[in-house]
Amino acid sequence: MHFLSYGSYRVSVEHPGIHLPAHFVEPYKSTAEQGQASKALKVTPATGWTGTEEGDAATWDGQVLHLRFPFFSARVSRLEANVEAGPGFPCQHNDWTLMVNSVCLAWVLLDGGVVLHAAAVKIAGKCSVFTGKSGAGKSTIALALAPHGTLITNDQAVLLPVEAGWSVQATSPVWGGTRAPMHEIYLIGRSSHPKRRQLPATLSLPGLMNNVILWPARKPVLDWVLERAIQIVQTVPMFELTYGLEHITPELLES
Repeated sequence: MHFLSYGSYRVSVEHPGIHLPAHFVEPYKSTAEQGQASKALKVTPATGWTGTEEGDAATWDGQVLHLRFPFFSARVSRLEANVEAGPGFPCQHNDWTLMVNSVCLAWVLLDGGVVLHAAAVKIAGKCSVFTGKSGAGKSTIALALAPHGTLITNDQAVLLPVEAGWSVQATSPVWGGTRAPMHEIYLIGRSSHPKRRQLPATLSLPGLMNNVILWPARKPVLDWVLERAIQIVQTVPMFELTYGLEHITPELLES
């Protein structure tokens, strides 16, 4: 058995009958030397594997979230996941990464949260989250601002509800490890003219939904994500932010 970290989760992992090279585990290796695991993942070879059926990747039966992918299937409840792997799994690093990400994403959804394509930095006690389409510069702005504060994540963000709002944390210890309350979200883009303006919830929602990480799914999973996105834009200020590389300073977030 070994342990992995994903967001605030510490996951115990068993894989009897599955050969797992050490470098597959490294990106998610738990940074905590001790402590009780909050989730349990068991991966076993499937018997009589014929491949998963085509169709939606995620379905909910009222108690368990079922995932289906070309080389594995999984049954995920709030505390544990049982994965049946196809022949030769994992034949490459991406196989293992996809499985881990998919199972942990299911846990986030079952715990009331979402995973976002985003970067985040905490400056002067305030955590700002940056999201946008690929190439918009999420990692660029976060890494440029990090010397002025603390880098929370520069790739993907786990958003979970907490008593006073929402928290944000990196999915993998490779991208960060600090958990922080989320104060604001920026929908970013490049421009030679910096601009920051607050968006109403009606305009914030599409920008947030476009950057939520989710596999193909049916109701009610899609409804869960939409409900959480609505909760976020109703409780967390969201801004449109355009900038050039020469404009990246903490003052950019106050203009």
